[in-house]
Amino acid sequence: MTSLTLLVDTTDMSAHVRRVLTEMTTEIDGLNKRVRGLETTIRELVTPLAPTLLEITGISHVSAAVLLAEIGDITRFTSSAKLARYTGTAPIPVYSSDKERYRLHRGGNRRLNSVLYTTSIVQQQFHPGARALLARHEPTKGARGARRILKRHLIDVIHRAMTQDRATWQHHITQHQLAA
Repeated sequence: MTSLTLLVDTTDMSAHVRRVLTEMTTEIDGLNKRVRGLETTIRELVTPLAPTLLEITGISHVSAAVLLAEIGDITRFTSSAKLARYTGTAPIPVYSSDKERYRLHRGGNRRLNSVLYTTSIVQQQFHPGARALLARHEPTKGARGARRILKRHLIDVIHRAMTQDRATWQHHITQHQLAA
């Protein structure tokens, strides 16, 4: 923002254009401050609810907030397979000429699927176990198929983490829900 403001101040332009650009940079700066404030609030709310979930490579505070908000109480899903079906990462059988094969389920919660996609991309770059899984499956399944397998594996990891976190919830909001 400082360099942009300096550029607007030093560039030769009409007073009207300079005023509009100055107003826009001021508005952008205000929005950036608001975003940082919201991210801080999310961090404060999510950290006590999902410490194990936040340890997973690729899960940020914002991603954890989306997972918590969209999934809600993890006990709704008695298994990771049911959660995978809800997120759209469970493969579904397709039958054609007496041959059974599986394809991606296009349904499911798209926000959760987006978080899983982002997490899989981050894990592909930074997590050795994910790289090994992808390397093992890419020759037979291709890059997209291997990423689908990684996303399904991530559902197992996320389900375990959220179940573990749920057992230790002591946040003031969840205490009311547990007592009811």
